[in-house]
Amino acid sequence: MNPRLRRYLLRQVAFVTFSVALMFLLAGRLDWLGGWLMAAIQVGSLVAQWLIVGRRHPELLLERSGLGEDVERSDVPLAVVMGYGPFVAMLVAGLEVRLQGLPEAAPLVAIAGVVLAVGGIAVTVSAMLANRYFGPVVRIQSDRGHEVAPDGPYAVVRHPGYVGAILFYVGLPAVLGSWWSVPIMALLIVITVVRTAREDRFLRAHLDGYEAYTDRVRWRLVPRIW
Repeated sequence: MNPRLRRYLLRQVAFVTFSVALMFLLAGRLDWLGGWLMAAIQVGSLVAQWLIVGRRHPELLLERSGLGEDVERSDVPLAVVMGYGPFVAMLVAGLEVRLQGLPEAAPLVAIAGVVLAVGGIAVTVSAMLANRYFGPVVRIQSDRGHEVAPDGPYAVVRHPGYVGAILFYVGLPAVLGSWWSVPIMALLIVITVVRTAREDRFLRAHLDGYEAYTDRVRWRLVPRIW
């Protein structure tokens, strides 16, 4: 494995491990089903990224391991908030368990949350498979021959990765049984919509072929709505 990729993998594993451990430490107990479900979802997301996406597009993982050249700097804060927001919500949910006790959410609510969160990860992974330029921040990857990716989920909406993120954000509070995490996820959804609009404008202005692509695929996030 490429040394840079190895370091990236180790950073991701360490971060997920630390976040899950801190979440349970803040909760002060281990008999929290929602916490274990979220831990399993986080691990599954990491495994999917490396075994599925990494096998087809190892160069994409290299792209995602750091900031490349010509990054749209105004996009970086939004990307950081979207990336770390779910882990903040996990920690807040841990505090909620400590202070309020174990959640009493109906099993169907937790199941719906798992379906939404896993479905969101699946949509994001499918977008990464269809678009080998699926970077962590907005930039024209001229060093990698950046082209429009019109296939797979990109034939339905122009930003399927953000669709996956929104599904995950909606499902997370239900998985954890946490009311305290709802405002955090609501804020992340608003940021995702804002980031979608900003990225779409940037790509229209700077990526060859994107304007023609928008004529074929009219919808940014939700077909027939926006």
